[in-house]
Amino acid sequence: MRVVHVFSALFQGGAESQLERIIFSSDKSIEHVVISLKSVDTPLVRRLRLSGVQVFMCNMQGPLSFAGLLKLRRVIKKLSGPIMILQCWMYHANFAGWLATIGFSCPIFWNIRRTLPPSGVTGKLSKICGFISKLSRVKIFCNSFSGIESHVISGYRRDSFIYAPNGFYSNEFSTSLALCEDIGVSKTEINVVCVGRYDPIKGHRFLIEAFALQEDMLPTEIWSRLKLYFVGREIENAKDVQAALNKARLDGKVKFLGERKDIKRILHCFDIFCLPSLSEGFPNVLVEAMLAGLPCVATNVGDTARILRSEEFVSEPGDSAVMAEKLRSLIVAGESFRLNVGENNKGLVLERYTMEKALACYESYYRASISAGSVS
Repeated sequence: MRVVHVFSALFQGGAESQLERIIFSSDKSIEHVVISLKSVDTPLVRRLRLSGVQVFMCNMQGPLSFAGLLKLRRVIKKLSGPIMILQCWMYHANFAGWLATIGFSCPIFWNIRRTLPPSGVTGKLSKICGFISKLSRVKIFCNSFSGIESHVISGYRRDSFIYAPNGFYSNEFSTSLALCEDIGVSKTEINVVCVGRYDPIKGHRFLIEAFALQEDMLPTEIWSRLKLYFVGREIENAKDVQAALNKARLDGKVKFLGERKDIKRILHCFDIFCLPSLSEGFPNVLVEAMLAGLPCVATNVGDTARILRSEEFVSEPGDSAVMAEKLRSLIVAGESFRLNVGENNKGLVLERYTMEKALACYESYYRASISAGSVS
């Protein structure tokens, strides 16, 4: 079986990371080929090619670029065979892949990975795709139930969706005390961490407010050991973050580690993970923190409560006071309790979100569509 993946461009993101895992986890019976609508040479393109994966570029300048669509059609036709699947990823690729294969007989799958349909030009394209989903037999993988519901409301056919949560490797999470010391994290302290690039929607300021409330909620000996770390680019100098810090006057208890490429190795250095986002779909970083064995506090956005399988440590987005109470309960419960919660979190991920399960989901639908002789 040959699976041809179509992307708008191959920059590194959640969808691209999942693509890479799928390709390198598949067995030899499946050949993966990748098409980029834009002709951009990225580190991911180079990694794929070095691993022997064919990558084609279409030099498409926009979703209705005639020359780009014609090239895409030619590439797909060249790759066509009796057992071929077309897997498109996100709105531009979904639309271009469907348009370029009108008249072809290969099964077509789309992939949507947002909680809410976007605005602007991409939003208009999303609505067109919703209309297409009602006229065709295209199937759509979506990694969150919240994403499925919001897209059905916006006009997509409900029975076109397939719930396919992200998959993760369990052997990527390791660390050492030396590494913790290198980044300035002391295991004698109680360390709370938030991971993710800056964006107002990520809610960093609400976590600072919730953290500051701990001073009045905790005994002095516990408060003195408490630290908050942010990992991600462009957080420290963001205006709302600075305003929250100036108001809280936390005197060096909040530290910024910047963007790091070793997140999976440093997560073990911390005691509690917090996701204060105002919006999410399927938050990869929450699952990664769980897989690292951390107890987690998260806002009730996207699929977070479903992922944690409990609302015990879930607060409403933007509610700093409730988030503060959730954090406090984990802090005062003690290290043994936190370790037990963390181990339970890890078990939940191993039960539901391994790469093996994700790959089996994709492949089962691919094979079923071939057997049924699906046509888009």
